[in-house]
Amino acid sequence: MTRDAASRRRWRDAPLALAMLAPSLIVLGAFVLYPLARAFWLGHQRCDPTGANCRSNGWDQYLDVFRSEEFQQAFGCQHLQSFPQRCTRYPELLAKLFLRDAFAGGE
Repeated sequence: MTRDAASRRRWRDAPLALAMLAPSLIVLGAFVLYPLARAFWLGHQRCDPTGANCRSNGWDQYLDVFRSEEFQQAFGCQHLQSFPQRCTRYPELLAKLFLRDAFAGGE
């Protein structure tokens, strides 16, 4: 099979691939992406208890959370200067978590 024929076949299969992916993309969008985007959108607004009178509160509260000492301590990286000393074990821990079955001897 020549390179051009393989390329044409790939493009010919694209509509079928999109048709097969469409249901999962719809479910992902409906149950994950839309609620996540809506939560961020509603998170920057301040409303009265009935939810009728809403006004923008700005995005500064998200920046305050990321800059807070509690947030940084939760990840063990309180200061940017101490990041290498405190966070060098994270890749090791993640590897152990995700590769534990590979080294379990096929159990």
